[in-house]
Parts: sequence; structure tokens; C-alpha cells
Amino acid sequence: MSADYTKDALKQIVIPKSEWTPFLRDAGAWLKLADEPANRPRRDALIESAEKLRQEGIPVVLATQWMEFTRTGARRPMESPYGKKREMLATFALAEAMKREGKYLDPLIDVVWSICEESGWNYSAHNAGMPLPDTAKPIPDLGAAGTALTLAEVDYFLGEAFPKEAAMVRARIRREVDARVIRPFLESDEHWWQGFKGGEVNNWNAVCNAGVLGAAMYLEDDEDRLAAILEKSLRSIEYFLNCYGPDGGCDEGVGYWHYGVGHLVLYAHFMYSRTNGRINIFEDRRAKAMAEFPHRVHLFDDCYVNFADCSLRASMSQGVLAYYAKMTGSAGLAALASNQPFWTSSPPGFTTAVRDLFWAGNLKPSPLIRNRDEWFPDMQWMVCRFDEKDQASLTVTAKAGHNAEKHNHNDGGNFAICAGEPLIIDMGVGVYTRQTFSSKRYELLATRSIGHNVPLINGREQSPGRKFQASDVSFASDGAKSSLRQDIKGFYPPEAGIVSWIRTVTMDRSVQGGMVVLSDEFIMEKATEDIVIHLYTPHMVDQVENGCVIRGKKKSLTVEFNRKSLLCEIVPVPLEDDRLRSTWGEALSRIRLQIASATGEGSIQIAFRLV
Repeated sequence: MSADYTKDALKQIVIPKSEWTPFLRDAGAWLKLADEPANRPRRDALIESAEKLRQEGIPVVLATQWMEFTRTGARRPMESPYGKKREMLATFALAEAMKREGKYLDPLIDVVWSICEESGWNYSAHNAGMPLPDTAKPIPDLGAAGTALTLAEVDYFLGEAFPKEAAMVRARIRREVDARVIRPFLESDEHWWQGFKGGEVNNWNAVCNAGVLGAAMYLEDDEDRLAAILEKSLRSIEYFLNCYGPDGGCDEGVGYWHYGVGHLVLYAHFMYSRTNGRINIFEDRRAKAMAEFPHRVHLFDDCYVNFADCSLRASMSQGVLAYYAKMTGSAGLAALASNQPFWTSSPPGFTTAVRDLFWAGNLKPSPLIRNRDEWFPDMQWMVCRFDEKDQASLTVTAKAGHNAEKHNHNDGGNFAICAGEPLIIDMGVGVYTRQTFSSKRYELLATRSIGHNVPLINGREQSPGRKFQASDVSFASDGAKSSLRQDIKGFYPPEAGIVSWIRTVTMDRSVQGGMVVLSDEFIMEKATEDIVIHLYTPHMVDQVENGCVIRGKKKSLTVEFNRKSLLCEIVPVPLEDDRLRSTWGEALSRIRLQIASATGEGSIQIAFRLV
């Protein structure tokens, strides 16, 4: 795609900024928008929030808060006031745009000025190992790119309403955005997320490119310079489009899909609207495949398959999803968009809120479009539903893949079971700290294999790295039964002493209500009784004659196995991490199943049914 557009070619097709209207911005359009039935509650709640925030002082990101990441690895001390300030920016801007009385312009100007006064727009965790930002070397990371785009859009919608004496505020926005984001992007190829230096990119690429491109389109007046930015960003965004396989799957999960691909939608819209449709990324087969991912991995309510660092629950922008669905023709994504939660007093950032207002319209929930089976051959995820029309029916998800995925967990062969609520779970990930992305990452329970529903073999856990991967992977379905089969030996180090370990996860629909069967067939180098299967659940577990029972809030799940060949222990797992506690509560239950006697070859069968 990028090879087709030189700087000279782009200059010919990019329309002048004076003729570009990505969104209506006059007061009449906003007042009409605010008075639509679906938006009145938002408007009223935003006004209420704005009034409360006016009584609060604008937070300051202190030097010691920046240094906390270097001192302790904690990110929240810096990110909390940083985020609060941007929440105030979004609230004041939206309240003013939807009311147009001038009441919130001064608070908005104060927040804009305060953000422009910040020493760094990047996060402390992305500060190149330095305890404090170097104002001479700004870092265009996720936070900086998002801040640049937000300020540019606030200026686009409300800048002309600023009083004459605030003219310097608009000039300051242009100067700071250029110095902190646009110039570093344009003058250097060294930022890893650009993709120019090799290595795999991830959501950073789309987020940062959208911020750079959008801010430049709103603020840049030099046609030659704008063409150079567009040409370079088109080359860079190719790396993001290519980091997804043909199946469109996101191994970072739906939360990161919404962050990364959601920003690709913003990027593509900027390109499409500024070139009168001449550059249409939505027509790219890769973008079309990406659009299908979230509805394919939807489980129930706001819950999605959550392998790796993705949380179980995710809320997404109605507007972004609806626009993406429209531009790619995805009926499944359109239905999912219509079922997203309706925000009111807490806008999901200014740029996202704008798109919800302009792109979502008055969406009415429509029936979700889901398949009985989903198989992603590139990232090797399986989703099998007993009844695709019933969110509360038995559903199993499983994965193969390798242990060097984006936001990787050592979880090869992991699986989870739900039925309108989580029953056998992947716990997800805790609060991000310095350790999360350090050499000590796999000392965290949530990322290491002992924290997943996979075997512990001769005391050995799985190892991280691309060479640790599944082999002989196959998915099969005849309607009645659907299964993922793989040899998980490759996930473990040689010291585990495995000759082969065939793990098969099956959804059996021939049984009333469905049944999930876990089958492990293994051959060891020498006989051992040090073989343990772990199963995690957020519920209480009772042991019974033929296994145990997980007591869910709505339903119970039997875990059936041979009590003579597998020794069962229920181990409470207290959760100390705030993020995990907010998802699962005070503790999880670990079902620990250990083979009863030493063997060099054998099989383990576990069946799961709803009762």
C-alpha cells in the first residue's frame, strides 16, 4: 500500500485543510447532536461532572511521582494525576461543546495550558530508563501521541471559541504537539514502534501513528511537511497491518484489539477523509479480517476470551465499532457495536467520545452474530459453544501457539470454560508495574504456567520464548464434537523429561447441555508421579465421589475424574493484586490433581458438565 504513495503523489491527492471536515464542528451541529434522545443523558451527566470538577484543583504530576517508577516500579503514582488531568480535559471540552455557553472555556483553557506545561507527555514507564523526562528529548509514546491528538481535536472543535486573550493557548498547542510528537516522528526512524528498525510491532504502532497523523492533519499548514508525515506513517502502518495473520486474530486479546485496531480505525478515517476516499485502508483484506475478531471471541455480556494480558471484561466504543463495521461491511461487528455499554458521566477520553457521538447515532441493540465453532489457524485459538444463540450455554476456549506472543503468558495448552459466567478461568493479568515487563515477568503468578490450567511436570513449568511451542496442532469438528489437539511437549524445557504429551480439549454436543472433555495422553522418559494438573476457578469447590463440583453464582460445573488415579486437593489462592481482586474477588480456588502412582506412560481424562 505505502509503495503506491510518494510524497509528491500524496500532495496531489490530499485536500486542503480548509476543505477538510472530518466532523461537523459548528455550534448548531453540536447543540442538535446533544439534544438527541440518546445523548441527553450524556449531556446532563457531563454538565454535572464538569461542575464538580470545576471545584477541584488541576492535578500536578510531581517529580517524585515520576521518580516512583524508577524507585519502586509503581506506575500509578505518575499515571493517576496524568490521567485525571486528561479526564478533566475531556469533560470540560465535551460539556462546552454540548452546551455552548462559554461557561467551561476558562476551566478548559487552564487544563490545556497545564498539559502544555508538563515536562513530559510520555508515561514514566516509557521514559527510556530515566527517572525524569528530558525536555530536550521528548519521547513519542502512547501517552504523548494520545495527548497530541486530543489537544489537536479540542483545538479543532473549540479553538475558535477561545477568547482573544487566549490566542497564545492555540499557538502553544501547535508548538508543543510539533516539538513533542510530530518532529520526533518525522526526524527519527529509531522509535521501535515505527517498525523501521526490525522486530515485531504491536498496538503501539497504530496508537502512535494515529496520534501523529491526526495531530498533523489538524495542525500542520505546510503541505510539503504534511505529505512527508503521511508518506512515512503509511510505511509505518504497514508493519501493524502485517503483524496480524490472515485469520485477523489478536493474540493480545479484545482489550488490546480495541486499543490498537481501534486506533487503526481512527488512522484509516483520517486518511480516507483527507484524500476523498483515494486512500481506503478499510478495503484492505487485513483490515477486513481484523474487523471480525471481537465478535468471534465474545463469550457473554461484556466478557471475551482473555488469554495473555487481556482482561476478561472489556467495553468498547460504540462509535468506533459501528464505523468500522460500516466501512468493512461486517454484520457481526455491527451487532456487537450495538450491544456496547452506554457511557454517560465518565467519557472514555475526548477522541473516543467524539466518535461515539458522531458515529454511533441512536444504536438499538440487535442480536449478536456468533458461530458455534471458531478456529484461528494463525494464532491457534479455539472457541466452541454448545449453543451459539445462548450466551449462557456451555462454552470452552483453548489455545496452542507459542510462548513469545505479544503480552505473552506461559500458557501453551491452556483452556477455560464458561456458561454465562466464568467457571474454569484464565485469571488474566495484574496491575502493570516495572516487573510486568522485566526479566522477572515470569515470577508473577498470572503470567507463569503454574498460574494457568496446564500441567506441572516433574516440577517444571513452561518456558518463555519462540522456540517453546506446540506441535502437531489440529482442529476438527463434525458438528457433534469439536476439538483442539496438540502436543504440548514443546512448551517445556528438556528437564521436564517428556517424550510426548498430547492434550485434546473437546466440546461434546451429543450430551444434553454439552460436555467438555480434557484428555492428556503422555509418555515420559522415565516413570514419575510428579505430574500435576491445575484448574483455576473464582468459585467455591466441593469434593464429591466422582470428582468435585464448582459452585458458580448461577450454575454449577461438575469436574469428573477417576478418584483412584488422581489425588485431588482444593487450594485457596489469595489475591493481593488490585486488578485481579477487582475481577475475581478476594481469592481463587485452585483444583490440584496429581497422579496417584508413578508411571512412564498414561492418560488423564477429565469431564466438565453443567448441573
